[in-house]
Amino acid sequence: MWPNGPPSLDDAPGRPGTLETILSKQAEKHARETGYDPLSFWEQKIVWGDLDSFRHLNNVRYVRFIESGRMKYFSELAKSLSPESAKNMLEGKGKSLILKKIGVNFKRPVVYPDTLLVSHRPHSLEATRFHLSTSLYSFSQEAEVASSDSICVWYDYDTLKKCEAPADIGGLLQERATLCAEAKQQRG
Repeated sequence: MWPNGPPSLDDAPGRPGTLETILSKQAEKHARETGYDPLSFWEQKIVWGDLDSFRHLNNVRYVRFIESGRMKYFSELAKSLSPESAKNMLEGKGKSLILKKIGVNFKRPVVYPDTLLVSHRPHSLEATRFHLSTSLYSFSQEAEVASSDSICVWYDYDTLKKCEAPADIGGLLQERATLCAEAKQQRG
C-alpha cells in the first residue's frame, strides 16, 4: 500500500531527520533562546483523553504537565546534590520544596494530536522562596501555547515550617538562574 515501498526504520519517530525530531529540536531552540534551562526540557504527548468536551486540551492538564516537568527538572538538579539532599528534595523530607502558587496564561488552544515541550526557568530567588517560569511550546503550532509562573517555597517537613534553602540546593538554583538569565539576555 506504500507507493514507494514501506517506510524505512530511519523514518520512525525519534530518529534523526523525522518531522518529530525536527520539531523537537526547533522547540528546544526556542526554549534556549528565551532563557529556559535545558535541564528542564520535558516532552509531553497529547492523547485523546487529555481533551475536554470542547475538543481542546483540558485546562487542568496544563497544570499537571507543568508539575511533571517541574519534577523532571528537580530530578535533573538532584543529580548534582549529595544523596541525602537529593532524596529530601525529591521525596518531601527534611528541607525540600512546596508549591505555594501557580498561575497559567493560556495563549492558544491545543488539540490532538500534538506534543508540548515544557521548559522551566528559575528566577527571583530569595532565602525562603523562588519563582519558576514555565513555557509550554506546541510542536504542531510551532509556538508557545501557554506560560506559567509558580512560587516554590523552601519548607522543613520535619518542623512543618517555611525555612531557608539548603546551601547546596540554593547555590545550584542560583547558578541555573544566572545561566538562564544570561542566555535570555544574549538573545533578547
